[in-house]
Amino acid sequence: TTSVIDGNLVLNIFGKDAQPGRPWIQLLPHKDGRPSANVTLRNNRAAVITSDPKNVGVTQSGNVILTPAETQALLDLHAARVRG
Repeated sequence: TTSVIDGNLVLNIFGKDAQPGRPWIQLLPHKDGRPSANVTLRNNRAAVITSDPKNVGVTQSGNVILTPAETQALLDLHAARVRG
């Protein structure tokens, strides 16, 4: 593995009212067309987590696709922490 995308929590501030499929974690080929290679995607949470099929050597584990309700619950939890 040459790169690791690990432990990210990606939330939309609009919670359950957010546009479906946003925000996301997406692994795409390079701008010059070469596929991304040897990347580990693990323990991330987002509405969408994808890797382009052209990429090579991509492993995924422990990722969680959040529902709108789960997104809202996490926003509420974090807002309560900020407010104290």
